[in-house]
Amino acid sequence: MSKNLMPSGGPGGAAADPIFSTVVAYPPIVLPAVTIAVMPAVTIAAMPNVTIAAMPNVTIAAMPDVQLVEPVDTRFDTTAAAQLTGAAINCTLVGDNILVAAIPATVIRIYRLIAVFATACTAIFYNGAAGTALTGAMSMSQYGSITLDFSGEPWFVTTAGNAFVIKLSAGIQVSGRIWYLP
Repeated sequence: MSKNLMPSGGPGGAAADPIFSTVVAYPPIVLPAVTIAVMPAVTIAAMPNVTIAAMPNVTIAAMPDVQLVEPVDTRFDTTAAAQLTGAAINCTLVGDNILVAAIPATVIRIYRLIAVFATACTAIFYNGAAGTALTGAMSMSQYGSITLDFSGEPWFVTTAGNAFVIKLSAGIQVSGRIWYLP
């Protein structure tokens, strides 16, 4: 059962339309002139989705205390990226392949990695040789790759004194580069 929600007679006395297919055009709203005398200490931090299309009658005279502050994205801190140690990835062994050697009493943080697999295999990243798996088994196809870009947060963290290891299901060539902080 349908119910007509429009008042009897519809807008302007016209017959009511039960599916509201009639569009009524209203005149534009005109705002009176607005004057803002004082705007002390206004801070605009970030307004990424603000669009001002047309405001022909707007005048901004003097706003001495307004500061435009550009947000700082610490995830892409170039000073942190500059401190990373880089090393080549060149693995060919079935089983454990050490990507970053263990450093006694030191935690290793992996921030970036690119690895390309010459043929199909399964790969797992580990916290230390025969240690804790940091990922599940990842099925890689021929010429498949893993890319972990710098985001400011480490992708993997080992426990103190453990190496960062990739375990391969086949003795294939894996090449690339890894960036880390010891």
